[in-house]
Amino acid sequence: MSRQGGVDLPTSLLLGPHELLPGWYDEWVLVERERLRQLYLHTVEGFAAACLRAARHGDALEAALAAVRADPLRESPYRLAVEVHLAEGNVAEALSTYQHYRALLARELGVAPSPMIRSLIHQTLATTAV
Repeated sequence: MSRQGGVDLPTSLLLGPHELLPGWYDEWVLVERERLRQLYLHTVEGFAAACLRAARHGDALEAALAAVRADPLRESPYRLAVEVHLAEGNVAEALSTYQHYRALLARELGVAPSPMIRSLIHQTLATTAV
């Protein structure tokens, strides 16, 4: 499914990833667990991006938020959520999503969001300023 990149995805996938062999800590399990987690994240984010391109904003946002739940510090699903809000004309929600992510990164890691998402927000503010 991750390689198809289409706009059809079983909704059960949006419920989140299931951990491979919980409680096992053998090296091969840890590597495979991380591989499957990354595959899940890329699949769900790809689905969100495909839905955004197809103007299926509700599905795109649901998928982006599923990826946020799976990895709350990962920037790409937040960026997708911001893009969905902007595509719908919901500037306040886009800014709120960004502010939430910025505060989370500062609190948890002491870092700022990447230039990529900051640029998206700055462009939005520049075009919507009154």
